[in-house]
Amino acid sequence: MSLFPSSREFETPRAALRRELLARRNAVPDPVAREASESAAARVASSRMFHSAVRIAAYAGLAGELDPAPLVSTALGAGKSLYLPRVLDAGHMDFVRWEAGEPLHANRFGILEPLPDSRRTIAPDSLDLVLVPLLGFDARGNRLGFGAGFYDRAFAFKLHGAARPVLCGYAYAWQETSLPEAADWDVPLDAVATEQGLRYFQARAGKG
Repeated sequence: MSLFPSSREFETPRAALRRELLARRNAVPDPVAREASESAAARVASSRMFHSAVRIAAYAGLAGELDPAPLVSTALGAGKSLYLPRVLDAGHMDFVRWEAGEPLHANRFGILEPLPDSRRTIAPDSLDLVLVPLLGFDARGNRLGFGAGFYDRAFAFKLHGAARPVLCGYAYAWQETSLPEAADWDVPLDAVATEQGLRYFQARAGKG
């Protein structure tokens, strides 16, 4: 028996939960992920928040993650303006307009993102609907991300009552869990979309 504690003994509850949820997500078989992604996309595409949105932000999904690609295709086919996040220095990100077929490159986290283009960059508060990646969410709309705080910084203005954009978590239904108490800077979700349906946490999210 080692006299020295393992690194896991020093994990915070959030870090331990992230590790557990990430391992489970990474184990999702590709066929299951594809079917769930198609189902979630169909549910969002039939919602009022989608139909009323003109400028939509999504993200490039990672392996095992609920993939927004089917919804991205629907949005582009419906003439929506589609934006993808781009990681900047100092823990910030911006959103660049993207069209089907345009090149993406991997950032330092291995996530695909658009090339920089100041002419096509939009301010976060000019978006209408944002699909937000996550590791976990709870019944109050709190979100567990990867801990870098990019989305919380980008949409911190929502903490002061801004109704737009609608922040919609994109996740498997099993990613609902009990989360540690939210910090003052954690920006809650307005809604969450899963393969089982849509749930709204704020009346301002535009039900239907």
